[in-house]
Order: sequence, then C-alpha cells, then structure tokens
Amino acid sequence: MYPAVTDPTQEQPEQAQTPKPTTTPPQAPQEEPELVPENVEVALKAIYKECEREDAEIRQRHLGAWRQLQLYAKGIFDLFWDETAHDWRSFTNEPEDDSNQYGECCSCIVCKSAWN
Repeated sequence: MYPAVTDPTQEQPEQAQTPKPTTTPPQAPQEEPELVPENVEVALKAIYKECEREDAEIRQRHLGAWRQLQLYAKGIFDLFWDETAHDWRSFTNEPEDDSNQYGECCSCIVCKSAWN
C-alpha cells in the first residue's frame, strides 16, 4: 500500500540510473523560398532608391552643421560656406590641426571676440 519509510540518516545504496533515450523531433523538409515577382522587385527597388535620395539631402545638411560645430570646437569661429567644396572654410586659412601648436589637449574653447 504505502511505500516503506526509510531513515534519512542511513546511507541509501546507489541505484543505477538508466539513461533516458533522447529523441530528436522530426524536421520539416526544406522548402525553397518563394521568389518575388519581377515587377514587385522593380517597384521595391525604386521605392528604396527614392527613400535613399530623400535621406541623402537631409544627411548632407546634417554633415554641414556637424562640420561647423567641429570647427567651433577647434576654436575656429570665422567661417563661411564654400559652395564649390560644400564645406565650411575659414577666412584665416589656418591649418585645421593645431594640436602641435597648442599642446596635447585643450579642455576649453576660447571665443575669438574675447581677445578683440
């Protein structure tokens, strides 16, 4: 009826555990992917290219603003937009890399108008 009660303080003989058989689930047969009709593929490519073209204009504007801020961070404040180069230029034509002239690192930005 009831299983025999064993004393937990006594050592139990080790029972040999039988390994459980492992089964792998059957795999579905590999199906080839459906090909998109050519007219749909052409339409999707056209939509993708149009989105890239729209994003390129926005990206160019952002790059110009980031470039201007980068030059401000280097302490170059007298800037103008060069339409030929599509970049910000300085009136003084100073080299952009002034790290050797001013030392290794500068943690503050000095406004040019403060010195005038």
